[in-house]
Amino acid sequence: MKLWNKFKPVRDKHVGDVEVVADLDALISDDIAFRFGGKTYKIKPLEAGEAFIVWQNLSKLEGLTKRDEVTFTEVLDFYTDLFSSVCPEIKRSDVEQMSQPQCAALLQLILDTVTGRVFSESKKKVGMMRESWTQSTPPIS
Repeated sequence: MKLWNKFKPVRDKHVGDVEVVADLDALISDDIAFRFGGKTYKIKPLEAGEAFIVWQNLSKLEGLTKRDEVTFTEVLDFYTDLFSSVCPEIKRSDVEQMSQPQCAALLQLILDTVTGRVFSESKKKVGMMRESWTQSTPPIS
């Protein structure tokens, strides 16, 4: 069983005199889905070890950007290693079909997933949508 399946957000009934500034339990969330080539792919929340592998793959990017010459094959290898580390269904042939903006967008989604930003942003969006809906809906009498 994966680590993220064991945890669910927990809400304390009483926090005492301490203000909670971050709910880390809320960061363990649902899969993050994205669409490419008419197919939907999922990025599951990563355990620490899995995230470390992603960070190792990302460090390869820094090495590539410092070099004077980088081959197309090296760029494809980088994207394939990184993307498949969070979504094993992504194959090299998929990466070969992606445009650079699509690769950049998936790279950003992976960064946001690893840092937890995508989870906190999606929670904010849901909260704003609920607030907007309740403000625009007249009370039922």
